[in-house]
Amino acid sequence: MLSSLSLIAFLIWIASCQQIPIYSGQKTPLGVPWQGDAIAVSKAIYDTDILPFTDHSHEDPPWLGLSLDYKHVHPILEQLNSSDAPLLSRQEAHITVITPPEYTVLSQAEVTMDQINAIALENDIQSCPFELICIGRVHDKGDDVYDLIVIPGESLLHIREDVFRLYVSQGGNPSYFDPQMFRPHVTVGFTKTDLFDGVYKGINTCHRPIKLI
Repeated sequence: MLSSLSLIAFLIWIASCQQIPIYSGQKTPLGVPWQGDAIAVSKAIYDTDILPFTDHSHEDPPWLGLSLDYKHVHPILEQLNSSDAPLLSRQEAHITVITPPEYTVLSQAEVTMDQINAIALENDIQSCPFELICIGRVHDKGDDVYDLIVIPGESLLHIREDVFRLYVSQGGNPSYFDPQMFRPHVTVGFTKTDLFDGVYKGINTCHRPIKLI
């Protein structure tokens, strides 16, 4: 019997072949009714291997990400935009692989961004596969955030597992960093600011289906 993750991947493959909305039924993967029509997403959004790796080691705090071409994300923002609550955007797109709070934990074992970046490059992070499952919506404290919800391929998980092994080898407490606690997404836009604390950006937030074109 297929696992739920395998079933999701299988349905995504069918959708990409037939150019139909992913989960084109009346409900999200968790059985909640969709809240709008399918949003068109260019298949070219998956062409991340043609983009250079971006080093975020000089940001405060640092983090690791897989870069996406924003020109394929901006049309999604336009489809979601409303004159009542226009969405703001950072004008860039990425999938965060190691979050800033996670790096803070990792750095306690003297794991450096140079080490993390080396692991990412060894695993060719810009070529790591992933699948987009839906448009997610987070609503909290009067703010709305829209994301592309991502199911990571094994390669992205492998990067996190390599970082975990490095962290533990340098004396890190394994109970402080779980490489499989990973809810990747691509932030599309927000009404005020992005939201992180106390919210879960997974398929639980699926709001509208997507259609690959």
